[in-house]
Amino acid sequence: MYIDIGKAAEQFQTKMITLLTKLGFQASLRAEGFAFFPGKEDGWKALPSIRLTRAEGVLTTRVHASDMLTMNNARAINATPEEAYQRIMRGIVEAKRLYDEYGKKATYVSVKNV
Repeated sequence: MYIDIGKAAEQFQTKMITLLTKLGFQASLRAEGFAFFPGKEDGWKALPSIRLTRAEGVLTTRVHASDMLTMNNARAINATPEEAYQRIMRGIVEAKRLYDEYGKKATYVSVKNV
């Protein structure tokens, strides 16, 4: 998902962090923005995560490392791949709602495959 929201970018980022945190995601600061892991267990770091990147007034949100959704990696958190997938998708669907809300004010917005 991509949005060019100009001066509202900081507010959008803050709302995204708050939204995903309320859903139980653990925010981790990265050089390019934030990684959101759907659980506290260290095993989540070997599974897909949601990434939020901001460059001035432009933000992108995506699923990172989707190829890591394996049976062995899911077992590390006592889950099935389906359960891990559902947690990631819950976060992405809620993030899309924020994109929809801000999209009305954006210069450009693009949401694909959600």
